[in-house]
Amino acid sequence: MARWGHTRRVSQEDLAALAADPTTPTPELASALMRCADPDGGDPEALPIALELARHTDAEIRRAAAQVLPALGQLTDDANRRDAVVSGLVVLTRDQDEDVRDWACFALGTQLSDVDTPAVRDALADRIADPHDDTRCEALLGLARRGDLRCLPVLEQRLAAPSVYALEVEAAGALGNVRLHTQVRAHLAGWDDEVVPKVCAALRLTDPEGVGEDLLDGLASWYRAGCPVGDWAEGYWWGIAEGLLDLAPRRAAEMAESVRHRVRDDPVALDLLHRSTLAEYARDNGWTG
Repeated sequence: MARWGHTRRVSQEDLAALAADPTTPTPELASALMRCADPDGGDPEALPIALELARHTDAEIRRAAAQVLPALGQLTDDANRRDAVVSGLVVLTRDQDEDVRDWACFALGTQLSDVDTPAVRDALADRIADPHDDTRCEALLGLARRGDLRCLPVLEQRLAAPSVYALEVEAAGALGNVRLHTQVRAHLAGWDDEVVPKVCAALRLTDPEGVGEDLLDGLASWYRAGCPVGDWAEGYWWGIAEGLLDLAPRRAAEMAESVRHRVRDDPVALDLLHRSTLAEYARDNGWTG
């Protein structure tokens, strides 16, 4: 049969034919599987085949399935199909191949962080002592994003070490438990530039006194000024807030309420707040202010 080309749209039929052909090279099948979720060249109807390939005997194919299943799940409005994606990924968190487990934990823990079920939490909790560092870190972060305290003793143990992984510090921030604040503070130095904002966010998120009066005052001033963009200095505070919300969207409600209290006497600023991204995050997390 004609081989699939990298520039062709990958349809359900293409993927099925490649999967059924025993002579299809593994890299070709893995590449086609990855492309089936491409918004410009994929086919959401390929999901059932992708779920079958998640049980393939070759780890490269199972890894490709773990990478592509979250995107395929987001291409459908069918709740049953989305549930099937989550169930398939839960199985892959227990895979014998460490890279497959790593990608599955990343998919459930971060890419699908809005999915919060006992099955997902338990799957991640089962991996927080995984011998593979990346898998363990992704599981810790995913569990922390959901506020599950089963990750707390592991984080305390890990952060007590002389050196830690960036994802472990991020997980501490996502959990936001004040018991981790001193340990996070001990790991402020030595990071690459792109990691520094996340470490600083973790420090604020674990602070027993809250995310910082400077941040909340700065946000209030920004809304009072009409949320200008460009060189205006107060926009800096929204950048910091975004970093916190990226790690811990659950904290949006308390932040929005604190800012609302600060601008309650300014109708324009209050309206801007209620129409803001911060308010969006906050409403998604129970804010009714």
